[in-house]
Amino acid sequence: MPSTVKRAAVLLVLLFLAPLAAADPPPGQPDVVNDICSTWNSADGVCDDYDSALDHTPSDEWMRSSVEIDIEDAEMVEMKVGLAVHEMSRDDLRMDDLDLEGDSKPWDGIPADYIRNYQSLSRGGGDTVSDLMLERVEEIMEEFIDINFPNVNTTTITTVSEIDFKSQPDANCVYSADYDSIDEVNGFDNDPFYPPLCFEAVLQMEVDSESFGLKPETSDINRMMQGLLTMGAALNSDFTASSSPGHSIELSVFPPPYANVQSVESPGATKTRELDGHPQTYSMLEIDNTQAVTEANINPVELVSRLVHRELDTPTASIDSDEPSLVVDLVVDATDPQNSRFDLEIAIHHLGSDTLDEWGAELHDGSFELPWVTSDGIRMLDQEVDEDLTAILDGIPIEAMSTAFSDALGANIWFGTPQFAEADDEGGLDFRHTPGKTCDESLEVSYCIEGRHAMDGTWPVVLQTTSQSTPMRVSSVVERMLENSGGDITTIDLSKVTDEDLASMMNVVEVELSTDTGWLQDLLPADMPSTEFRLTLHLPEWIESTIGDPSTVVIWAPVVGGGEQDFGFAGTRIFDWRHPICLESDPCEDDSPDLICGSNQKTCVSFDIKVDVEKFAVRETRFAAEVEFSAEVVLEIYRLGINLDEEGIELHPVPSDLLRRMIVMGDRLEGGLLAGSDLEAPLDLGVGDQIDVEVSNQGMQELAEVLTIRSSEIIDAEGPFETAPMDFGMGPYIFSADFVATPFVASFDEITMPSNAEVGDTVPLRLGSIIESTVVSVALKGDTIDIRAQPAAIGFAIANRLAMAFGAPVFTDSGIQVEGAEFFVEVTPLMEHTVFGTIRSSARMEIHLPSSVRLLSFESQMGLGELTEVDGRQVVVYRTPLCPDATTWAQCSKNSDIVSYSVEVSWLFVLGELAPYIFVLLFAIGMLISRRRRLSKEHKEESEQKTAEEEQKLTEIAMEAEFGKLDDKIVVVDESYFEEDP
Repeated sequence: MPSTVKRAAVLLVLLFLAPLAAADPPPGQPDVVNDICSTWNSADGVCDDYDSALDHTPSDEWMRSSVEIDIEDAEMVEMKVGLAVHEMSRDDLRMDDLDLEGDSKPWDGIPADYIRNYQSLSRGGGDTVSDLMLERVEEIMEEFIDINFPNVNTTTITTVSEIDFKSQPDANCVYSADYDSIDEVNGFDNDPFYPPLCFEAVLQMEVDSESFGLKPETSDINRMMQGLLTMGAALNSDFTASSSPGHSIELSVFPPPYANVQSVESPGATKTRELDGHPQTYSMLEIDNTQAVTEANINPVELVSRLVHRELDTPTASIDSDEPSLVVDLVVDATDPQNSRFDLEIAIHHLGSDTLDEWGAELHDGSFELPWVTSDGIRMLDQEVDEDLTAILDGIPIEAMSTAFSDALGANIWFGTPQFAEADDEGGLDFRHTPGKTCDESLEVSYCIEGRHAMDGTWPVVLQTTSQSTPMRVSSVVERMLENSGGDITTIDLSKVTDEDLASMMNVVEVELSTDTGWLQDLLPADMPSTEFRLTLHLPEWIESTIGDPSTVVIWAPVVGGGEQDFGFAGTRIFDWRHPICLESDPCEDDSPDLICGSNQKTCVSFDIKVDVEKFAVRETRFAAEVEFSAEVVLEIYRLGINLDEEGIELHPVPSDLLRRMIVMGDRLEGGLLAGSDLEAPLDLGVGDQIDVEVSNQGMQELAEVLTIRSSEIIDAEGPFETAPMDFGMGPYIFSADFVATPFVASFDEITMPSNAEVGDTVPLRLGSIIESTVVSVALKGDTIDIRAQPAAIGFAIANRLAMAFGAPVFTDSGIQVEGAEFFVEVTPLMEHTVFGTIRSSARMEIHLPSSVRLLSFESQMGLGELTEVDGRQVVVYRTPLCPDATTWAQCSKNSDIVSYSVEVSWLFVLGELAPYIFVLLFAIGMLISRRRRLSKEHKEESEQKTAEEEQKLTEIAMEAEFGKLDDKIVVVDESYFEEDP
């Protein structure tokens, strides 16, 4: 017998509540037949009669055991072993010489009544029956203990009056030989096996961490076990039970207070008990070998239980599918796009088991189920088992992310293996919970096991890495945002747009749209866990955000799908178009004499026209004069006010520098700048099909070819010019002109890229065209002056009627003139309604006269012209008048100029009229004059005026009928009267 065994027998005295007469049967009438216990080595004992039918086992032992393992925490276990002895082997008690009489066999065991009666009987070697019984009891208990807790010795064994069983009736036990027989206690049966002798041993033992699947090196097993369960893990507890022949055992395992048994492997079962006022499930295993004869088929049985968190005040951490596993924060410092810096932070809130498996992160040995690891869980593993977390660092698909970011941002990005970031108040590997704030525990801890945020991922573990500085296309981010925001403009292919292009365009564009940020999610590798993506872009100085911090744009893509996010961009140097443009004046003011466009004109275009009159001839037989000339007409575009009619996009007037850039940008794309988009640049010439202009140099050349080919159609569509009678001082005459056959050739020079991103409108975009050598015939037919233009190979004649109409010629030393002949021409401003709105433009004409023709005088009433001489030839320089503030043609026509001039020969006055009409021709081609629209508008205004006058007259009649005749000084007008221009 081990020396460590301490024996103590507790004699339980049964109190009789009934009088002595309650004994059954009364004295003198005993039920017990045998007298063994009063005759064999004893003089006064009473033992119930032996009956083999009362023995529940064929073995020579019959014992029932209750083993309760109460896991107080993961480090300490209380084990209580209760043993009810109904029968014990003769060999163990050395009572082979006891005859039990009745139908007993020599090999039958000794029943409990007889063991009690002979406890003090010496069996040799100094051992009593009691000693031998306790030795056997200790041996049996040690078997229970050793099978689960090796190398642990039993502690004090005591007798008890009762043993609790969960699956069978409790055992009521008696230790005293005086109160165990039917003849000694009222209500007892004549059964020597009942009541049993009961023993109990209680042990406190440290737990082997491997029993719960925890690593042996775990520093705080209990805290870690609670943390794992709170995090949502399921641990398996594994205990073993074994029962010898003639024995039955009931093994119950109670989990720690913070755990429940969720399930038990067969043949185990779950039971429920009350603990601290709340139910707790536990596991139980019952083994009944009372009918076994040999140990041949007897094997230990495992009780495998699945432990989960028991929710009381602290909930089990749960993961919402909409919550991100990771939050990726890519911070791009593009304040200097040529040296952009890329910082990547990955906040780990939780990692699912599938992700851990894919990453090869073996954070446990598989002995417990881990649906996920939260950020608190990572901190727990780092603290308690010093887990190697490099598998997490290596698991991040950083190479694939680098490649995706490089492609999307137009940069060469290469991130190294991320490292754990320094902890702060928001998280980190070394983050510490603040008592009462982030955790309900009373002490500062690295992972929390109490409170509503216990073991969750609220405070992430953060990884960080940085790429080398590299050039980047800020325009790539703007491109992605625009193409995911809808609208026609968002369909433009910006893949070839450089940051300098974007900087230039942002001078005239303000964008406020809503974009689908799902494109950020598309940048992540397919095997990434659920991730929230934030892109923080620090903008260069030439662009700013109109929402939030002007210097920063934050694009956020949630876990599920894309998110609609408002964004706004504007240039920091918005082009200020509100300034006048002059030919030469510096400073240029709205009242400068050489004003081209006023400060209130969003669209500013002008014409630079140079006419070289090469010669003229008189064709007397045809009553006509011929003038042969060539001309160069240049459309000068200083700025264009374009209405995109696109919601969320404000386009300021586009200056000429940006127009040039856009055309050159179109050279980079097959089909021009608008190729593949929903936007078009339509041009309606008024005849034939509408032209879809390609915005590129190639497109400009194609447009020039089309204009050249279709010029005659355009002129023909306008029809012949015919003026109202004009008085030149010698009688009224009507001009009739036909320019259909004018040899017009559009020729646009190649447009080059501006030298920098700055934009301005001082240097116009020039689109040239020429009129090749052309003969204009001027014939006088009655009171009509007929003008026709033909290629130079065709000629006409003039008759004496031309001279007769204006008087006889006077010959001078310098030529031929008509005495007293001075001509007057009214020149109106240029105002047309176009796709760019109402354009109030101007034109500069420079007419080189042949040396054989001289103007005696040339005067503009508004001072817009002058007569100079170059290389011996007179040059007429004239600028058309302007109407920068007019809103209607009636207002604009008030700014007309009167030009007067005289020539040396009477019939050459027609030459003076040639210049304005050549301009009319060229302006019609360049600006696509829609004279019909103006006439239609005037007719409509006249009709409305007439209708208004008739309505006013009816109103006066009605008022006179109602109120009597009004005073003549009273005028009745409608509201339109107050809207008319003064």
